[in-house]
Amino acid sequence: MNGFGIALFVGLVIFLFLKNKKKHDLSQQNGNSATNSDTTMDASEEDLMRIINKTGRYFMTRKYDDAIKLINGNIERYEGEQKAQLLNQRGGLFSIKGNNELAYDDFKLAYELDPNVTNLNNFVEVLIKLKKFDEARPVAEQGLKNPNVRGAERKMLEDALNG
Repeated sequence: MNGFGIALFVGLVIFLFLKNKKKHDLSQQNGNSATNSDTTMDASEEDLMRIINKTGRYFMTRKYDDAIKLINGNIERYEGEQKAQLLNQRGGLFSIKGNNELAYDDFKLAYELDPNVTNLNNFVEVLIKLKKFDEARPVAEQGLKNPNVRGAERKMLEDALNG
């Protein structure tokens, strides 16, 4: 994973932490009970945040195998967007370790489960690394239709179309 991919990985960890911390803080501030799903995290979200935070700590100390083991031991507990978050992180770890085929599998499934900008960009990035340009082009075209794709993300997708 290049510097851009690492930034996305770390950014995802920070974003998810702050997003869920804000929900928790609002709940405490408003005196809401734990049953209000709009402002509090349920048990599975709290567990997911713990996994993501611990994975981030492993990542920052370059304990990539420990992070992968942690994700492997928990990933089947989740579905949809939550599973996509863990797949995206594991894919990033595989990519850092140079195993782009496993990264491809994780990034592809993460994108299928939750086609957000981060998952799209990581999937296209690994497709380019693997020189799967024919597969990257339609994904990049779809991504360029999204107005939230800007700056370096947009440039990477444009480059994928010209690759």
